[in-house]
Amino acid sequence: MNEMKSICKTFTANIFAWKREKSTMRLIDSLIKADYQNYKLNLVVNLEFNSSDILLNFFQELTWPHGRKLLRKNK
Repeated sequence: MNEMKSICKTFTANIFAWKREKSTMRLIDSLIKADYQNYKLNLVVNLEFNSSDILLNFFQELTWPHGRKLLRKNK
């Protein structure tokens, strides 16, 4: 039974962003503040080729505390 407590499950949130800076930042803020208990939540951010520089900079500098972060920008 103790082995079950030490197992960490991992989930991935895929975020698709384009130009909606405020709502995207609000979403990320909510995801950061959430309590995932013993779970990891990896973050994959998909930016369109013409996404705003504001969002690109935001995600480049974002520290994701719940797992791994991957930033993809379409060309």
